[in-house]
Amino acid sequence: MKLKTLLKSCSLISLSIFMSNNLSAAAAKDIFITPMLIHIAPADKKEPVITDLNNSVIPGLDISASSETIPGIGLTYMLSEKLAIETYLAFPPTHDILITGMPGIPGELKGGTTDMIPLAIFGQYHHAIPETNLTLVGGIGLIYAMFENIDVEESLIQLDPSIKFLADDTFGFSFQLGGEYKLGDKYHLRATYTKMLLDIDFTVATSPQLFGNLTSTLGLSPDLFMLGVAYKL
Repeated sequence: MKLKTLLKSCSLISLSIFMSNNLSAAAAKDIFITPMLIHIAPADKKEPVITDLNNSVIPGLDISASSETIPGIGLTYMLSEKLAIETYLAFPPTHDILITGMPGIPGELKGGTTDMIPLAIFGQYHHAIPETNLTLVGGIGLIYAMFENIDVEESLIQLDPSIKFLADDTFGFSFQLGGEYKLGDKYHLRATYTKMLLDIDFTVATSPQLFGNLTSTLGLSPDLFMLGVAYKL
C-alpha cells in the first residue's frame, strides 16, 4: 500500500510539474514594444525611362529615390519561445524623387517627393545562444507599399505646368536577419537588417509636346537598418 501511495504521489508530482511547465511556457508568450530608428536606403541604381511617343527608352534619362531615416515602433508577439510575429508602426518616410539627364539641366535633379506607407508583417524564428544573453533572429515577411502626397518640384512645373507623378501601390516580399541582447528581465537591445524586394510602376504624366507620358519600373528594393530597445509588456 505504501508503495502504491508513493507511486501515486510521484505521478501526481510529475503531472503537476509537467502542467506547471506548460503553463509557464504559455505565460511566456510575451509581447514586446520596441522604439527604434529605421534607416531606409533604396537600392542605389537608376532606372531608365520609357516614353509612350514611340515606346522607346529616353537615352540618359533616369529616375531614382533618396534614403531616409525615421523613428518607428516594432510590435512583437511571441507565439512560442522560438516563433514570433512582428510588425512596425512608423511615420511615413518622405522620399525625394531624383531625376538624372533632364535636357538642359546638368547632374541630378530633385523632381518631387512622395510619402511611402509600407504595411509589413513578419514571421520570425528566435534562436537563443546557450549560456549567453544573445538571441539570433531571422524572418520573412510580406509588404504592401502605398504612395501618398506625391508632389512635383516647382522647377519641373515651370517646364510643363501639366506635369504630375503617379505611383502604383504594390506588394513585395522581404527577409531579415538580426539579434537581440538581453539587458534585464524587461529590456532587450535589438538590431535588425531587412531587405525588401519592392518594384514600383512609376509614371510621369507630361504634355505630349514635350516628352509624352513617361514610365519607369522603379526598383526600390530598399535595405532597412533598425536599432532599438525592446520592452516586454
